[in-house]
Order: sequence, then structure tokens, then C-alpha cells
Amino acid sequence: MTRALLSLAILAAAVGASTPATAATVDVQVRNNLYAPQQVEVAVGDTVRWTAIDGGHTVTASDASFDSGLLTQSQTFEQTFTEDATLTYYCSVHAGMIGAVVVGDGGDLDPPEERPERTVPSEYPTIAAALTGAAPYTIVNLQPGTYAGPVQILTPGLTLRGAGATRDEVVIDGGDALYAALLLADHAELESLTVTGALFAGVNVAGVDGFRIEDVALADNGRFGVLVERSRGGYVAGSVATGHRTAGFQVERCVECDTVFDGVVASGNLTGLAGLNAGGLVVKGSTFSGNGTGIALKTAALYGDAADETAPQRGSHVYGNVISGNSDRSITPPTPTDRLDVATGAGVWINGGSFNVVEGNEISGHGTYGVVITGLGAPPLENRIAGNVVTSSTVADLAWDGLGARNCFGGNQAGATEPPAAQTIYDCGLPATVGIAMPTVDATILDWAAI
Repeated sequence: MTRALLSLAILAAAVGASTPATAATVDVQVRNNLYAPQQVEVAVGDTVRWTAIDGGHTVTASDASFDSGLLTQSQTFEQTFTEDATLTYYCSVHAGMIGAVVVGDGGDLDPPEERPERTVPSEYPTIAAALTGAAPYTIVNLQPGTYAGPVQILTPGLTLRGAGATRDEVVIDGGDALYAALLLADHAELESLTVTGALFAGVNVAGVDGFRIEDVALADNGRFGVLVERSRGGYVAGSVATGHRTAGFQVERCVECDTVFDGVVASGNLTGLAGLNAGGLVVKGSTFSGNGTGIALKTAALYGDAADETAPQRGSHVYGNVISGNSDRSITPPTPTDRLDVATGAGVWINGGSFNVVEGNEISGHGTYGVVITGLGAPPLENRIAGNVVTSSTVADLAWDGLGARNCFGGNQAGATEPPAAQTIYDCGLPATVGIAMPTVDATILDWAAI
């Protein structure tokens, strides 16, 4: 899959079907944390008009071909497109706000017409032999069986694909290695197989631009099922993670990760999915149950001084998920650090994260909170919790410890909140406000985590 095609697939996955243009001018709203719609299709010669429903954002082309400058509320910006192309854009103020304009036929988005293929073991005795000298965009098919890790993909666009009837028939076993599979080249792909037995992470994606993991089972790989570091443009779909002591899926240290999790399942992990100092995640149509925490979006002090080491978590969109019963206190975490890799008994935990949207999820049966916002280590700013159904939380369905500012709750079906009447006090339709100090929220989280 080419870079352009992968980027387009990610955006399409984030928002569903693209919006076809039916007029010479197509309108896009600029809202806090997102463009609506996020992707539009226009004809050559048409114009896109962006209107700032919420001020303080920009519309900035990734290739620097246009830039709105900072938009105030109700201000508009227009751009006319004169040739076939696929153009992405972003907000220069808020990492993670991304959009796309597909003009005409979108330009050259097709992968190579003929991709070379290699098969293990019928043609090549081992995975390493098949990978050696493979051209970019080669497909390596693995026939049913168990293969020893670690496997390193260093060829751009290479696909490692299980050729069994189900993903359980092809297994990569990490054995005593830290990793079972490493994706170290841009646009590498892993699909239709099982990854198990690694000491640290089943799949490690490090320093790449574009990757895909689809229909992969990750089981009992030490700390992580999938660990994504300093990478962007990922698409993880239809994959399952169980039995990991830090997170089933974790993305960290990328200012604009632009990574989609679509239809994944995580259970029996310390955290189902974690974004750590990571911006621009999309989590949709997925199931998180039976973990210590369902989804955690966290800012933490890490171990470097580069921008992607220290930038706070921000700008992620969590919608249309089922998040239930993430209250397992039996999973033994690694030694807790300032990363706060701990069980919280919460469905969604935003700790020091900003500009995140959590909407349209079903969240139920948690030992502490359904959705909780805390500032343990960094101030959370402008998170929007709206339109969720949150029930059967032991302490409260919705909570904010009052640290940070301008977080809001609106239109959620929920019971008790901390503070009481949080959806009235912090209604998303009201002017932004600072929070009411609620130290009991932090105390509850830390007590549950036994810190």
C-alpha cells in the first residue's frame, strides 16, 4: 500500500464513507478537536470553505500549499482546487486535528499493479530467507505452522501475511526474544496471524511513516501486544490483544501519530489501549472489557528532551466503542513510574491529556469511574465528553478532579458524577471554565491502583 493510499485509508476509516461534493463550494466546519467532515471529495475547480464554529484553529496544508492563519470564531477560509490530487491538512495549534480533500480522481493512489510474492516454507525455508533481498511491496505468505521470532521487516511496503484458513493457524513465537515481530520500514504490513511469547512486546513499530496491522491475535507477550513508538500513519483493525502487563495496544512519543484503531478487541490486559504522549489517535468500533483500565490517554515525563518525547497527549477521538467491566485488579503491573502504568478500574481515563473527544460510546460496569479526567502530573485541557451512555460505575459515571481547565460534559446518559451535577456545571454549551477541586477523584484512582 502506497503512502498516499494508506493515509487516505486512515482518514476514511476514521470518519466512515467520504462526503461526495454536489456543489461548486463544499463546506467544512472547524470545531474544537476536529474538522467536520474530516474528508471531502470535490471536482477539479471546486472550492472548499472552512468555517470556524470554534475559534483558535488553523487550516494548514501538509505540503504548505495553503494556510488559513489563526481563525477566530465565525471566520471563514476558502481554497479552490485546480488539479487532481489528495491533499491533507492540519491545525498548527492542536496536534491531531487532521483532514483531507480528494480532488477529482485523487491523483496516483494505486499500489503497484503486480506485487511480487514469496511463500514460506514451500519456496523459502524460513521467514528470514524470504525477507532477504525482497523488493519493496513484496507479499510474504506464511503457510500454516509456528515460526520462531524475532522477525524484522526492513523492506518498505512489505506485507507478512498468514496463509492459513484462520489467524490461529500461523503463529510467530517470540520465545526468549524481547520482540516477536518488528516493523522498522515505512508502510510495512502484518495480517492474518498470531503473535505470542515475546518477553516485552509482540509487535514493535518504531520510527516509521505508515503501517498496517490487520486480523492479528496478540497473546501473552510480556508487557505489550502492539507497541508503536515515534511512528505515524498507522491502521490497526480487527485485531485482538489479551494477557499483557502494560497494554494490549500502546502508542507513544509521536506529536501527530494519526493512527486508527478500528474494530479491535482488548481484554485481560493492564490497560486495553493506551496513548502516551501521543496525538491524533482515532479509536472506533472496538471492544474493551476485563482490563485493569479500558482506554488511557496520558501525559507523562519520559526519558528524552526531543519534541516527541515531551509533547503532551492530545487530540484523540474515541467514539462508537463498547467499554465494559475494566476493573481487573489481579493483573500484576510493572513497577509503577511517572508513566502511571496502573490499573484504575475506569472505562476511559484521561490523565493530563488535552483536546480529546470521547463520544457515542457504551461504557458500563467499572469499579471506579466510567470516564474520569485527572491532572496527575500535567493539566488536562479542553477534553469533550459527550453523548455517551455511562452506567453502573461503583464510584461515579463521570468525574473530573478539577485540575486543568475547559473540560466539558454534555448529553451523556449517566448517573452520579463528581462533582455532583457535572453535566450542568461543565456543560459543553456553556463558556469554558476552570474546574472545582475534587482531590477525592485522584485519591480514588491512586487507592485503586494501590499507589
